[in-house]
Amino acid sequence: FVVGDSHVLSLAWQTLCIDPSKVSRNNYDLQNDVQEQSPIHRTAIPFPATGMKAWHVRPSTQFFTHYNLRACLQRLPSFSGRSIILSAGEIDCREGIGGSLLQGYYSNCSDAVERTVIEFLTALTNLAEEYQLQILVMPVAPHAYRSEKNGKSMGRARRRETMCLWNEILRRELTCGRSLPQPNNLQSKYDRVFLLDYERKLQHADTNSPVGYVLHPSYNADYTHVNGAILPLVEDAILHCGCDLTLL
Repeated sequence: FVVGDSHVLSLAWQTLCIDPSKVSRNNYDLQNDVQEQSPIHRTAIPFPATGMKAWHVRPSTQFFTHYNLRACLQRLPSFSGRSIILSAGEIDCREGIGGSLLQGYYSNCSDAVERTVIEFLTALTNLAEEYQLQILVMPVAPHAYRSEKNGKSMGRARRRETMCLWNEILRRELTCGRSLPQPNNLQSKYDRVFLLDYERKLQHADTNSPVGYVLHPSYNADYTHVNGAILPLVEDAILHCGCDLTLL
């Protein structure tokens, strides 16, 4: 099941093929019985919570998107695998994080982005525990190239910088320490939450972009959303994110 903002539709109704045999046997999290599994096929069923921001996932949020998210989670069939792919964050980056702090992005907006990401991941961890789920988080895909001649180039540049920072913090928080074995009594800071780390593969070099890249044209749907061509990237990211493949 793919839950979250409108970006879940990029995967909607496609069949994911997860082949455990493609994962290196050096991966400490992978048990032998998982490696011997046949390929896992799952249809990506969309549960959109349109307009959902990452900030709306917090339990203190009193906005319809938060209640819509909970309604989606409550509708998940109990007999299915206990994993979901979740998408949120693009609207936060596009509409602005930190309000007036955006004007001083280089000096202090990073703190606002970091706080938002950490609040988001903390809320996801609580939801994963509450609903007994394993949550696989989609990164925020970069926007495609747009002409700078229509007077919106400054706003787009800021959004690209925010998206880049967002993904860097996601990567730091969800992958740091997971490459090494953990003692049996020590859980990850964000237990049950994993990053699908394919965002770098979406990048296409562009010297006019403030971050040095835009969305690769082959993945562009409408300049904001990616198209279904990301499916192989998602499949590979699931294999290597450290999640429990037996829960898919």
